[in-house]
Amino acid sequence: MRGLKFTSILLGVAVDKLCAILAIGILLWRLDVASPLFQNTALLVGSLCTVLGAFVGARHAGVRPLGHGLAIGSIGLLISVSRFLASIYLATADAPRAHSIAWELTSWFLVVAAGCLGGRFAERSLESSTSA
Repeated sequence: MRGLKFTSILLGVAVDKLCAILAIGILLWRLDVASPLFQNTALLVGSLCTVLGAFVGARHAGVRPLGHGLAIGSIGLLISVSRFLASIYLATADAPRAHSIAWELTSWFLVVAAGCLGGRFAERSLESSTSA
């Protein structure tokens, strides 16, 4: 984690999570949480929010964009796993599961990949801005 800027990572995670909360709120307004369309759309939208957050954070840092993107995706993973564990711990016996374990595992893989993708986009953006 040497050479990474904490404030840039924090900015990226904040952009990711705020974007995701807003987007998922809009989806909930339009779709039933148990529907496959909601779940698949939420997975795609959540991944795109992580790409955006990683891009913003890595671009803000200006150095080691892939490292920043990976860090932002990894923190997103920790938040997602923590949310999942809390939902298991706090769930009542009659509470239905919103997502299958396969969906959760897919989202955990995608959040790290999306962070790296956002970091890669930032890297390309930084390269083009310095070469122009």
